[in-house]
Amino acid sequence: MCEIICKDDIHLTCNGFHGGKSVVLKAKTGSNIFIIKSSSSSLHDVEAWNPDFDQYDLLATLEAKLRIDFPDSSTERIFDYFHAYDLTSPVIRNDLWNLANDHEFVLSLMLETLELFPRILGHCGTLFAVEYVDTLNNFKYNNSSIVIAKKIAEFLIHVRDDTEKLYLCDVKPSHFGESVNGIWKYVDLDAVLSYDILARNIKLRSSCTTDLDCSYFDCVFLCNKNTKQCGKSMVTSNVQIICKNIFIGGFWSGRGLLEMHKSTLIRDTLLQCINDSAFTEEDLINALSAIEG
Repeated sequence: MCEIICKDDIHLTCNGFHGGKSVVLKAKTGSNIFIIKSSSSSLHDVEAWNPDFDQYDLLATLEAKLRIDFPDSSTERIFDYFHAYDLTSPVIRNDLWNLANDHEFVLSLMLETLELFPRILGHCGTLFAVEYVDTLNNFKYNNSSIVIAKKIAEFLIHVRDDTEKLYLCDVKPSHFGESVNGIWKYVDLDAVLSYDILARNIKLRSSCTTDLDCSYFDCVFLCNKNTKQCGKSMVTSNVQIICKNIFIGGFWSGRGLLEMHKSTLIRDTLLQCINDSAFTEEDLINALSAIEG
């Protein structure tokens, strides 16, 4: 990837703020467009990869960090990626180990075949490239908004059914996008976490008085008012967060995709989506389909 990233004719532009990354650039060379990201960890923060470090040690490390039991096909994918390089080189080993400690890089590579997140195109040092998707904040909100909303709801079903229940905890229009082949993907994975990782982080909170004291961005756990401790139950779901931040919108997330829709059914559906914990992705799709006609 270095020979592409380091081309003289490459054009780089800043691609907006991403909390988990110090570098996010949109790159264009010829007709090719892709995104360059930095690893969120630095070599000072992770243990160097010992030459004798085998794939079982690597797998144990990845599963401990992500708290996900990966299928064999997914683990083989990252092993194959690593073993395509000269692992006898200390520099290459350190670069790869740095990437192995990056949540977004590993999750993207592991779940690549599901096409939920942008594909990893390669890396150069501790920078890695992913496919470009046209994010939602670039779309003009019009009659196609219902169609886009349905595609996002279908995306949520895939996340629920095809992964070990990942939670989207930092949802913004700029974090959803459409790939060149028309597939909607989620582009910022640093706050896409398993329940176990979320619960472990929330448990570290010293005390709480409200549920918001037990939150990680948009993901909120229940605060036990008697013990003043964060509990294990979540009070938000992916579909609730999407309805609130993407479809209705707000101060931080901007104008909602369905905010200006005149249908009473849409407004009632979105309010139910936000307030009813039993509301499902299928309920959302059924309501959107009824409006679409």
